[in-house]
Amino acid sequence: MILQALCDYYHRSEGLPPLGFASEDIDYIVVISKNGEFLYVEPRDDPQYRVIRGADKTSNVVANVLWDKASYILNINKKSKTIQEELSEECKSMVEIVKELAHNYPSNMEFQAVLQFYQKEEYKKAPQKEYWDKLCKGDSLVSFMVKGECRIVAQQCNDLEDYVHKRMLGNTTNKICLLTGEQGPVANITAMTPIPGSGSGKIVSFQKGQGYDSYGHVQGENAPISVEAEFAYTTALKHLLRAGSPNKMRIGNRTFLFWSSLRTEAAQKKEHGIYALLGMPNKYKDNPNHGVEQFGEIVKSLFSGNEAHFSKEDKFYFLSLEPATKGRIAVVYWRESTIEELIQNIKEHFSQMHIIDNRPYFKPYNGIYDMLCAVIKVESKDGNASKNEKIGKQYPRLSEDLLRSIIENKPYPYLLFTACLHRIQAEQDIPSREKDKKAYWAFSDKEITRAAIIKAYLNRLNSNNKKIEIMIDKENSNIGYLCGRLFAVLEKIQELSNSEDGYKTTIRKRYMNGASATPSVVFPTLLNLSNHHIEKMNGPIMYEKLKGEIFDKIKTFPDSLDLKKQGNFFIGYYHQRQAFYTKNGEQQERIESNNNQE
Repeated sequence: MILQALCDYYHRSEGLPPLGFASEDIDYIVVISKNGEFLYVEPRDDPQYRVIRGADKTSNVVANVLWDKASYILNINKKSKTIQEELSEECKSMVEIVKELAHNYPSNMEFQAVLQFYQKEEYKKAPQKEYWDKLCKGDSLVSFMVKGECRIVAQQCNDLEDYVHKRMLGNTTNKICLLTGEQGPVANITAMTPIPGSGSGKIVSFQKGQGYDSYGHVQGENAPISVEAEFAYTTALKHLLRAGSPNKMRIGNRTFLFWSSLRTEAAQKKEHGIYALLGMPNKYKDNPNHGVEQFGEIVKSLFSGNEAHFSKEDKFYFLSLEPATKGRIAVVYWRESTIEELIQNIKEHFSQMHIIDNRPYFKPYNGIYDMLCAVIKVESKDGNASKNEKIGKQYPRLSEDLLRSIIENKPYPYLLFTACLHRIQAEQDIPSREKDKKAYWAFSDKEITRAAIIKAYLNRLNSNNKKIEIMIDKENSNIGYLCGRLFAVLEKIQELSNSEDGYKTTIRKRYMNGASATPSVVFPTLLNLSNHHIEKMNGPIMYEKLKGEIFDKIKTFPDSLDLKKQGNFFIGYYHQRQAFYTKNGEQQERIESNNNQE
């Protein structure tokens, strides 16, 4: 199904290279005359050139057709950075291709010019030309151009199309293709696909003579895939993995791909909307609600029926890849679902993650990357590695498990929940706030995300029990929730008693972890402290009354709270703190307004 979906993507997409060709970034052009004389080297910043697809260089020295690294084009010795007297194996491979082209297409002036370039050994003039030092680095791609022509010699033309068709289709065995069901030439090997974190690899590979062959078959004959189908799925995969692709998200060593079965403008909007919801939020700094807006458009198009070209049966695909050993790509996860199912599941995730936020700027959604950053501490010892690489090293499977829970509407990963609790317990120092006392109560983005994660995890796990509400729920009798609310009240009383001296470190830093784990040990001490704080208060007694109401519901403090109840503790604390800074009626109005925006 994976390969079929990729083939379908290739055939439905516009602008992808035809059979045998690929889009490559050519860095430098060797400009020659019609007689093959070396004139100069010209750097190119043009868009990608459409050239014959690169050769498989995993084991043999094989040149690409009229383009390659400088060592293939100019006979450069990689170690000494000089031109070799005798042709290297790499340059010999290029010369053989040029001779074949010049012989088969004698009327092609450009092929003849390149042949004369090698016959006259014009490449020996390269050290005298500009950009020689850069060409010697060996990583730049180089091709030819005949002066006066508007395209490079390697660029797609009728003669090259004829050449590549003969080369790809003329020397292979005809069999039934497992993907198309049609008989045709079978691809012996699969093209390499660049993948982040490993260079290049293959999804399908039968290494010759290594125990993978069966019944006398060799390489691709073990699982026949036609040349056209192999080219289609590898080209589609490379296109999805390209730099800046809106269909790609990478976290750690995992690369996630997602695409629609349709290649219409509406389908691409859906893909961009999924990226905005699940991908990196820093790509939308100017508009933090970009994902919500895109998501809203998807939902409208799904249920309004205004778009005749959109069907509820349209498919959406998710593919997770990881570098494997020996030039292979491991398929970690594959999911095929209808657009309708996907939207419903993401809407459910959206709803589960929604929690009260009284900040002036309301951020209604947390994507996968936000959630991971909120629960994972990135160690500085990892050096210059990017943040998502560090996340992937610490929890290599968490990103994949989290994605699966969202798109399949399954319980969130237990590891996500426990990591969230650990981060809360490890960061009980009051975060730095603005000096304005009114801003002191505000929670940070990560703190709010953690509260939302705990709410979402517990609600989805306890599908048959009472749900945790978006805002404070005074009817919630969970002992952990009540203890969290009481702790927030005691902290608030302490703050008010010290208001004349300014806001100082509260009981949160010293006692919160103990109160959330062993309430019977910690809360008696906190209640005694609270009595001293109340004596110092000159303000209203509403907080003392609230303390009594919650305490009456608790009756007896438990000796310990399990992890689920600890999660309820932190939610109760968060809800109660938010409620302190919400005017009567304003909280419900804000919730209803945000729900309408969704």
